[in-house]
Amino acid sequence: MRILVLFCVGVMCLVCLTGCGSAPTGPVLISVEGKLVIDGQPAGAGISVSFVPDRDKGTKGPQTSGVTSADGKFILLGLENKNGAVVGHHKVVVKCPFNVMQGSAGNGSSPSATSQCEIAPSYGSAETTPVTIEVKAKADDNKNVVIDVKSK
Repeated sequence: MRILVLFCVGVMCLVCLTGCGSAPTGPVLISVEGKLVIDGQPAGAGISVSFVPDRDKGTKGPQTSGVTSADGKFILLGLENKNGAVVGHHKVVVKCPFNVMQGSAGNGSSPSATSQCEIAPSYGSAETTPVTIEVKAKADDNKNVVIDVKSK
């Protein structure tokens, strides 16, 4: 009887340990890459682009964000710097960089194209942004996303 009890305890321990493997944690993110344009022109560097899951449309998961390069391109990054966003509908929030000392995006240098960033205030909040996008389950469908916003 004692051997049977020890055997059962051993099996239960093995079952518990198999659940502690290297299984992915958190939500699955699908790669999203794109370009931000302002009034049809490529945006400058340093502009924040965030995808906020639209809970009203059933999308759940973390917000993911990226920052534009000099030609307006961005790649979304989520938790633990994983590339992408959750599948589903998102509200797109776009914000110009800001530095309190300079009144612009700066690193202490003189004003640049990013300090001239002018985006209508409505894009700066998930509650007011008019831009929405659907992230598809297939990563190739999310490689050339174009986010077009208007200036002030």
